[in-house]
Amino acid sequence: MNGEPLAYITGIQSFFGLEFIVSPHVLIPRPETEILVEQAIQAAVSFPRHLMIADVGTGSGCISITLAKSLSSARIIATDVSSYALQVAQKNIRHHQVENTIHLIQAYLLNSIQEKFHVILANLPYIPTKKLSDLAVLNYEPRLALDGGKDGLALIKQLIQNIHRKLHARGVIILEIEHTQVSGIIKICKQFLPSASCTIINDLAGFPRTAVIKTDG
Repeated sequence: MNGEPLAYITGIQSFFGLEFIVSPHVLIPRPETEILVEQAIQAAVSFPRHLMIADVGTGSGCISITLAKSLSSARIIATDVSSYALQVAQKNIRHHQVENTIHLIQAYLLNSIQEKFHVILANLPYIPTKKLSDLAVLNYEPRLALDGGKDGLALIKQLIQNIHRKLHARGVIILEIEHTQVSGIIKICKQFLPSASCTIINDLAGFPRTAVIKTDG
């Protein structure tokens, strides 16, 4: 009656056919984010058996855990700036028994992470600040996980600026974006990864939702 999301009342949300513990410290997993997982699974076939994956801004851990269950040879590093979010992710990792596959690290983006990755996924905050007041979910979901700055691309730009140092040859970056940000993400790619290709994938509603960036090494 008050508009509180059902997932926060039950403490459970389904994602990619799995159930995850959620709390107001993390975003509720959404169906459109499943596209990131699908694209990562597709990208994985191009890489060696010892696949390294980064999940930046892991939140509940739903992306990392789903990939761990789908890609038996993967090693995954999942980061989040929020210690509260990492506590939720740790509960989900234990619940799904993937402790040996996923390593949680409290970090801002990939700062302080020394490893290189074949696939980097990020569902970072991408809502432009001025649009937040129009979102009913702001009353319940964490602002830290929603506010993407003036144009919604502030954190995505910060991630991509130095991401070439974090990628193996022909590495892939998979990002969730707002449907209005296609030209913005392409511009960022051209600025910092000029030789990379950027493909936009629509969600089931037909809106641009996922950017798949493939580097040439």
